[in-house]
Amino acid sequence: MLGPIRTLLVDDNKAFLEFLENYLNSISDLNIQTIGKAANGEDAVRMCSELKPLLVLMDLNMPRMNGLEATTAIRSGRYRPRIIILTGYDIEEYRRAVREVGADAFVAKPDMFGLLASIVREWFATGSPDGEPI
Repeated sequence: MLGPIRTLLVDDNKAFLEFLENYLNSISDLNIQTIGKAANGEDAVRMCSELKPLLVLMDLNMPRMNGLEATTAIRSGRYRPRIIILTGYDIEEYRRAVREVGADAFVAKPDMFGLLASIVREWFATGSPDGEPI
């Protein structure tokens, strides 16, 4: 079994954060450990710096600082976790914006079952983002 894959969850919808955490915990072959939850991009940037997650699952549309702005801020720092942007809308404009800010993946929330797990499995099956065993 892999892990732990230290993960920060970011979404302004508390119910979705709980749902996402439960879903991740149900993926038996991945040892995903939720190390923090943030309700906006500002908190996500601060928590990335403090908690050093390997993976960030971030909503696109949030108050105070959206997922694109938060990804840009995280990417400008020295610590670079893998970032998956999650959104309820699978729109090409959003996909393009996610690529432009340097996120590692875009997943529409309606498509996340299976897709999210396969992306995480692919990235972490042989080690951390830096190539070190986890």
